[in-house]
Amino acid sequence: MKELVLGTAQLGLNYGINNNCGKPNEREAFDILDYALNNNLKILDTAGAYGDSEQIIGKYLSNHKNAFRIATKLPKIKDEGDIEKHIEQSLNNLGISTIDYYLVHSFNDAIEHKETINILDKCKKNGMIKKIGISIYEIDELEYILENLFEDISIVQIPFNILDNRWIERGILKKCKEKGLSIFCRSIYLQGLFFADDAKINNIHLDGTKYINYIKKIAYERNVDLKKLLMDYAKIQDDIEYLLIGCETVEQLKENIEEFEKNTILSQEDVKEIVKFTYNIPNKIIDPRLWSK
Repeated sequence: MKELVLGTAQLGLNYGINNNCGKPNEREAFDILDYALNNNLKILDTAGAYGDSEQIIGKYLSNHKNAFRIATKLPKIKDEGDIEKHIEQSLNNLGISTIDYYLVHSFNDAIEHKETINILDKCKKNGMIKKIGISIYEIDELEYILENLFEDISIVQIPFNILDNRWIERGILKKCKEKGLSIFCRSIYLQGLFFADDAKINNIHLDGTKYINYIKKIAYERNVDLKKLLMDYAKIQDDIEYLLIGCETVEQLKENIEEFEKNTILSQEDVKEIVKFTYNIPNKIIDPRLWSK
């Protein structure tokens, strides 16, 4: 069964191309976490790189023990000897004794620093973390994990949305399921790009309006909200277990939960048509790291 995960980058940073609200204050952040808790969201996704997100969550958890399972991430590694210190820092920030999901935030760290996974496995055995994962961007990174690391890790976090169909074209998500890897997908709204006006899209020098207008046309023809269409596209993927959504306000979170709980309006035939249209979409559109700010 699919599970909705609350991403908390927005609680610690001004995050997303279409973020018009800015970083919520502490009371607003707590209201968001209250709403998530009261509406059966079980997992929070954060990172040491997300400003003071871990600290805000930790302060909330001090009055709501065991309210959520926590996924957080290893900062960029300079020295393998610092890995355990980073975990201890996150545990301290969050005010918890063990981290449910601990992900390497940069795939290159797992490759360039050969002892990273071994050290994390030691920390797992010591009870500091429960499950090890990696956050990635590219297909070849996932292929490497499937070939070399699947016995050591149990979670992979990927960017996935209605325009980013590389994962479907290669059939790689099914292979992950066969290997026992759980898939967290992030960026189903592509950091808000789908809701940006043409001026904002042009401002970051993207030639993406053709693709975005195609998706909006589908929503119009189905007489559904664009957000519903984007949520459904991720929700219909059998091999994705966790959908990660962020928000700046309670109202945004409420809308996301409502869309998630509605019946899916897409079919597998619809997916095939969308995959065909987005085949060979330029990376500069689907990879926010390549956007000109």
